[in-house]
Amino acid sequence: MSRTLRADAAIAAVIAAASCLAQAPAAANQGLRFDDPRGYALIAATALCLTVRRTHPMACVIAVLAGTHAYLLAGFPYGPALVPAMVALGTFAFLRPWRHTAVVAAASYAVGALSTFEPLAPAIWLIPPAATGLALATVRDTRRRAADRDRELHLARERLRIAREVHDAVGHGLAVITMHAGVALHVIERRGAATPTEVAESLRAIRDSGRAGLAELTSAIAPLTGSPPGLSALPALLARMPIPVSLEAAPGEPPSTVDRVAYRIAQEALTNVIRHARATRAHVAIGAADGVLTLSIVDDGTAPPGPEGAGRAGMRERAELLGGTLTSGSEPGGGFAVRARLPYGSLEP
Repeated sequence: MSRTLRADAAIAAVIAAASCLAQAPAAANQGLRFDDPRGYALIAATALCLTVRRTHPMACVIAVLAGTHAYLLAGFPYGPALVPAMVALGTFAFLRPWRHTAVVAAASYAVGALSTFEPLAPAIWLIPPAATGLALATVRDTRRRAADRDRELHLARERLRIAREVHDAVGHGLAVITMHAGVALHVIERRGAATPTEVAESLRAIRDSGRAGLAELTSAIAPLTGSPPGLSALPALLARMPIPVSLEAAPGEPPSTVDRVAYRIAQEALTNVIRHARATRAHVAIGAADGVLTLSIVDDGTAPPGPEGAGRAGMRERAELLGGTLTSGSEPGGGFAVRARLPYGSLEP
């Protein structure tokens, strides 16, 4: 026997004995005499069916309710004899869907009301255990859902931590390799024929492979790290600006890495417009031609440009990691402009 079955068998035996012993005094309180062996046998047999109340709840509740109705139809008095039915129905309501409980309780009520001609009596011993079982089931399900949410949140945080560590370690390494290869290639190209062609080609391959690898890494872990949205989210960003910002965008969709970097640059540039430029309006233009995405953010601010801070430096670094360029400075007619060129012809979408 399983542990559950053994425990329920012991509980059923205790309920059977207690119900039998307490039924006679309960009948006496009603002014009735209860000494019929058949009644005791029905109480004991019905209570012992509780042995399978958790392993076979449907069979248990049917058997116990049938035994209880047989006891009442025989004319025996109310009292502890109803306890097995209450336990069986409460357990059934806890373990099975509420619709099943409603059907079983309604059927049992109909049988009791028709057989005893007392509409109120069956409700007294049917509704409380059913309601208690359903309430406990609701509490159990709520706790289970909360535990599931906590577990999912823990897993999400762990995935995010691992993704960030991979991005910081591998991404930084790729960025450094790409940067050094680009610097070495720039020096070689300036010297011309003094360096073998094979060396230049190898450095060019290292640089391009580093860029592609960094782009693939960023794209792969983007769902885990909560990377910023792309340019498709730019209209929503502009709608939240405290000044009017017009948008001019060429059709098409660049690769995801370039798309996110362009959005980040536009977001940072517009943040600087709000904080420092004292502008009344701004204009964002996005173009794409020959595998290069161009982005410009121009405002009519009157504040003099300050020294380059972390924001502008971060924009430039983002652009250079993709092999692009970013310039920023005052416009001849007034205002301030940020312009970026982000190549994507060698990147997969």
